[in-house]
Amino acid sequence: MSDEFGVHVTIDASGCNKRKLTSQSIVYDILNKMPGKIGMTKMTLPYVVKWLDKFADGTPGMSGFVMIAESHISIHT
Repeated sequence: MSDEFGVHVTIDASGCNKRKLTSQSIVYDILNKMPGKIGMTKMTLPYVVKWLDKFADGTPGMSGFVMIAESHISIHT
């Protein structure tokens, strides 16, 4: 029997639709629906903010997260 609680999944994606990744409402919607789609339990509503860091090309990205009973889900674009 394993003592592991679960796995940690990290996705480093490229070639994605930039317009969608810079849409606050689309990132929110992904975070809002994802827990149910993967059989997890959402504890809070998602929180998503625009962010322009020093590496950006002038277009703000999004950072957001949603707490789930099992851990959390976050997106950083």
